Amino acid sequence: MTSRATAALAIWRARNVRTTGDRAYVVYMVLMVALVTVTPVARAVWLSVTSAEGIAVLASPAAPGVTTLVVAGLWAGAMVLGRERGPALLPPFPTHAFATSDLSRSDTFRRPVLRAGAAVTALTTVVAGMIGVGLGSSGLVDPLGAGVFVAAGALVGVIATVAWLAGQVFPRAAVPIALGVLALGAVTAAIPVMQPFTPWGWVGRAYPGGGSGVPLAALTALTAVLVATVPVLMNRLGVAELTAQAARWDSATTHATGMDFGAAATIYQGRPHLGRRLRAVRPIRRRPAVFLIRDAIGAVRTPDRLIVGVLAVLTREVVNG
Repeated sequence: MTSRATAALAIWRARNVRTTGDRAYVVYMVLMVALVTVTPVARAVWLSVTSAEGIAVLASPAAPGVTTLVVAGLWAGAMVLGRERGPALLPPFPTHAFATSDLSRSDTFRRPVLRAGAAVTALTTVVAGMIGVGLGSSGLVDPLGAGVFVAAGALVGVIATVAWLAGQVFPRAAVPIALGVLALGAVTAAIPVMQPFTPWGWVGRAYPGGGSGVPLAALTALTAVLVATVPVLMNRLGVAELTAQAARWDSATTHATGMDFGAAATIYQGRPHLGRRLRAVRPIRRRPAVFLIRDAIGAVRTPDRLIVGVLAVLTREVVNG
């Protein structure tokens, strides 16, 4: 980041100077949240993973296919999320100041993108590490196989960050591309012979017990190519999209801080565009038909929510067997 951008951000952050007591209180709150919330949840997840039932699920023959589908869903979801809240995000005022300046987007918005990418990569690495260590502690895989999968998990997080940024840069193309990725992921999971030809299939082949380092090499090469495109993608960010996302996120965090989570979620509920001229409630004698037509037209008006609901139901049925 250039000295001009660094100086501007330093001035912006200096508007609210924190005392030593404020910093101590923040540290205290972080520790208390970690002890009360994070630690018990992490312990419960670890016990579930290392239990006999958890190991049986992780070691099942269907685990690589499920991993393939989950990775494809993660990348598709990252692109859709970028339409509403991308990784290149700053508060509204510095966003407007930087976006309308002569500084490049790849320079001024580099720090928030790196922070978001680090968080996503850490999460995917931890998940992969728990799976690898869980299988390794049971003697089902060797340390090398577990390590390969952990490295693949880190690469999955990096690619997810690039997909997240791509969704922010190309909001109109994000949904069609995400649906295509999700469909190809489902096909790859159902037809294992396609795994060597798809990136999400490479992650499935790198699952502990696969015994092949070729998928990791291919995934590494793909990650390097995608990371090289990040500056180009960032420089294509538009002023209107950046300022709109910054304003929505600032408003949502303000409501969430005040414990008004309903209002925070409402900010990201887009207005229906399809079927707005269709009359939802019709004067029909049969009341069940009235509700059926109303719900059908409501689903047409909000196709994104319909798709998410259908996928959630299908996922629940698959998990429940």
